[in-house]
Amino acid sequence: MLRPLQAADAHDVVTLLEWMDAHPEREVFAPVARELEDLRWECEDKKSLVHLDDLGTVRAYAGLARYKEGYVLEGPLSRGGLVEPVLRGILEHAGNDPIYAFAAKANRGVRDALETAGFSAMHGTDFFKLSRRELSSKQMRVWPEIPQNFRLLPAFKVRFEDYLELYRSSEDVWTERLHWSEAEYKRHFARPELSLLALEKGGDLLGFAELETEGQSGTLAYLAVHPVHRGKGYGRILLNQALREAFSHPEVMEFHSRAHDHEGAARRLYERTDFQLERTVITYLLEDN
Repeated sequence: MLRPLQAADAHDVVTLLEWMDAHPEREVFAPVARELEDLRWECEDKKSLVHLDDLGTVRAYAGLARYKEGYVLEGPLSRGGLVEPVLRGILEHAGNDPIYAFAAKANRGVRDALETAGFSAMHGTDFFKLSRRELSSKQMRVWPEIPQNFRLLPAFKVRFEDYLELYRSSEDVWTERLHWSEAEYKRHFARPELSLLALEKGGDLLGFAELETEGQSGTLAYLAVHPVHRGKGYGRILLNQALREAFSHPEVMEFHSRAHDHEGAARRLYERTDFQLERTVITYLLEDN
């Protein structure tokens, strides 16, 4: 039976999410929450459907959350071959708005269902990891300092207008922050787990790395170099400084980064720095439902 998500379904949905987490090839975009109350709160304003078996147990989940000018699809996620019916059901709630979806490259069942429903693959994103144990103590001691005449600036020393211009010019798929106000910018980088490392020379902002640390993990959220300054090694300087900052926290055991399949320079940079490829996620778009 297919019906809207109810509060009583939260336990079964958490179980389904944990089943997905157990194997990378099952990955789809899904709720972040793994606690019952958090999940109920996260799904409160979403359009969400579940598929129940004859015993009333949730066997499939799909949801729609507002994203850009349309929706992002959560799921479809199913333990019992119910991907297609729950996908068809949730698409009926989207009208004609565009829908984005994300699935692991190895998740052939969900990818086939998305493509059958009319979704088109836009690009792939490779996720990389570098662990502390793969870096010798000597490597960590000799990470290069900032070259002479360059400065590394934190967020509160970077003008919002300069950050926004670099953000705008550096990557055509980074659009979310173009509508930020200066107050939103300051609130974002006031969060203790975030760091902005901006590379400056002679008053020019050349690029920036945005770093997030949480528990044992550090993540390079963004790495940007202005197009007119590319090919000069500034990306490597920023990556090295982000690694240095992350691993200065003794609890951080691994560092994560990502690159789209068209970002050849970033991918080569991670490979030269001995990052290991973890997985690839395919981004889909349904423009006319």
